[in-house]
Amino acid sequence: MGAGVLEMNKYNRFLRAYYIMFFWALRLVACLAAAVNIVILAFVLIDLADGGRDYGFTGLAFVAFSLCIAFAMWKIGSVGLLRLRQAKAS
Repeated sequence: MGAGVLEMNKYNRFLRAYYIMFFWALRLVACLAAAVNIVILAFVLIDLADGGRDYGFTGLAFVAFSLCIAFAMWKIGSVGLLRLRQAKAS
């Protein structure tokens, strides 16, 4: 009976470590996506200033949508880490 409890404790530690890595990776990917979208936004704004022949407002809509997705990923990662910390404290 004691070995089963030990096994479950190892499994719970593994899950906690896995979730921590997952939520940090989610935040990292969101940060990289936001950085790339800022660069794309610069090209889209330059194109719009020249008349919008290449990207136009579709490019602006794409950047806005991508930034919303990146923000959602960041928030999911942050809330996940916060809940893990709260669960560990209790």
